[in-house]
Amino acid sequence: MPSMKSRMAAFRNRVNYAEQAFLRHEDSRELDNCFEMYDGEFVVVALMRRAARNPDLIRNQPYGCL
Repeated sequence: MPSMKSRMAAFRNRVNYAEQAFLRHEDSRELDNCFEMYDGEFVVVALMRRAARNPDLIRNQPYGCL
């Protein structure tokens, strides 16, 4: 079982990747993978919090989900 530290790092990496993918208007399998883990809802919440500070993120997200 992965340690909490490695799970948190993986979570941050998925959130960071999704943020950059939205800003690049990316629509890829890798982006989908960010939300298909056991904590996909938390990834959405983290992105919503980032979008509150970054208007470009909310304008560029591809699915209308934020």
